[in-house]
Amino acid sequence: MHYKAEPSVRDIMMSSPISLQRDKKLSLAEDVMAGGRIRHVPILDGEHLVGVLSQADLFHSAFAKAMHLRPREQRDLVDSIKIEDVMSKNVISVPVDTSIRAAARLMMEKKLGCLPVVQENG
Repeated sequence: MHYKAEPSVRDIMMSSPISLQRDKKLSLAEDVMAGGRIRHVPILDGEHLVGVLSQADLFHSAFAKAMHLRPREQRDLVDSIKIEDVMSKNVISVPVDTSIRAAARLMMEKKLGCLPVVQENG
């Protein structure tokens, strides 16, 4: 009798998610997220995951401060801020061989809106 292994996150994950480098401008992240209707973007330092930028991070950072400014001043403010200044840095991630069940449990326990999947080397 053959038993099928429990499905892993590798079976359902995006193979090439959009990601951004930590030192890029927040305005680039805004454009990428709005254009692709993306709620969370993995943030990298080279090839290593160092954070996640969410729509909430965007709105609670520069955009909240820029509400009283004129459009041009708003863009200047957003252009002056780097992604690493507002991203969530304490990222919980899982390796590709994690079971879907374990990943779902972790997301529910930690109340995560996203769960990055990484190679074993980060």
